[in-house]
Amino acid sequence: MIINVCDNPDVLSVLRLVKIVVTIIRIIVPIILIVSLSINYLNAVHNNDSDALHKANKGAVIKVIATILVFLLPTFVKLIMNIASYNSTNYTACMDYATEEGIKNARISQANNLIDQFKNTLTRNDYNNAINYVNKIKDGTEKRELEEELNNYKKYVEIQELINTLKIKPNKNDRKKLSQLIDNLSDDDPYKEKFTNLLKELGLGVPLDVPEGYQEFYWGNLKYYIHFPKDATTNMPLLLWLHGDNFIELWAKNTRISSYSYEAGYPTIVLLPFVGPGMGTETKGWYEGGLLPTVKELTDYVIEKYECDKDNINIGGHSRGAIGTWMMVSQYPNFFHAASPISCCSFYGMKPENYKGVKVWAFRGSNAGIGSNNDNIYGGCMQSDVNAVKPYAKEVRYTILPNTTHGDATNHLSDNKEWYEFMFGD
Repeated sequence: MIINVCDNPDVLSVLRLVKIVVTIIRIIVPIILIVSLSINYLNAVHNNDSDALHKANKGAVIKVIATILVFLLPTFVKLIMNIASYNSTNYTACMDYATEEGIKNARISQANNLIDQFKNTLTRNDYNNAINYVNKIKDGTEKRELEEELNNYKKYVEIQELINTLKIKPNKNDRKKLSQLIDNLSDDDPYKEKFTNLLKELGLGVPLDVPEGYQEFYWGNLKYYIHFPKDATTNMPLLLWLHGDNFIELWAKNTRISSYSYEAGYPTIVLLPFVGPGMGTETKGWYEGGLLPTVKELTDYVIEKYECDKDNINIGGHSRGAIGTWMMVSQYPNFFHAASPISCCSFYGMKPENYKGVKVWAFRGSNAGIGSNNDNIYGGCMQSDVNAVKPYAKEVRYTILPNTTHGDATNHLSDNKEWYEFMFGD
């Protein structure tokens, strides 16, 4: 078995050159000997010089012995190495293997080793090392096969690089690109499962087979919508959004938070239960106990179905939906990550101590109402709720939007990147 340095095609190339030089010497030395002896004898005979003839005979013996030693030197070296049984470097095998075919085979073997290493790491550096070795192989079937094998695996390099980048610094663009690259792999590609599992381990999510935009469903007799952002994946945040008194479905479906979360760099799945006329629930269900348990069951179902990030479940709502927001956090402690009630306060069963660890950012418009409506419901009640949860919540903000009406307060969130970071960031 050829081992150690004898596996190196560059070493074999040097040994092959040595063999060529030795062969040339073994051919040239006898020729030089014959020419030299011929000249000496011709001179001695031509000059009829007995002393010169004697010297020529004596020199011939020495030159013949030297030539024989030069000719047999490789044989002596092989014999000595075999007797010594020096296994760390089998000189005889190396010399025998140092042929054009042997060098080619060694280069192919080394290329295969480097390709195997590349398959294990999928790094660009290992790919370059492998392709450089393949390029040293002379054109032939073996080279084309190795090039084809490398090209089949080269597509994984970018995926692995993106995974390594996301390990250090997750970001929306790389996550989107990575999801697309993995999704483009065929279902029978063994590396697709490998990369999918890596994403799960990293908590980056794997692509969801869902269309972008709002999809309509029913939970019993409760209609609800789910908005999926572009390139939706598992392990995304979830926003439970509770609408206000307006029963127009178009208003509920066009809540712009869902679309803008993606543009702001915090892609989020939005769950929007819809309470409409003729469903026996009307608007009281948000805060008088009628629908909140059902909404919680629905939220749990969506979290499990789409494998949402359970540490990033959020809630928000407008007007009567803000009442439901305050109450949901009160009734289900240790469930929500952040809450954003807009344009109203709580009325029933408020439990400030259940806001422990929750981030709260409440909003209202400066022109939300007039007279006692503005002073009591908005100015007094919302401020009272904010003050009540401050000792317990992780962080509390209260913003009065200037020149903003009751109904328009929610729309101001669509271009507020700070709000998305507050709600869905750490």
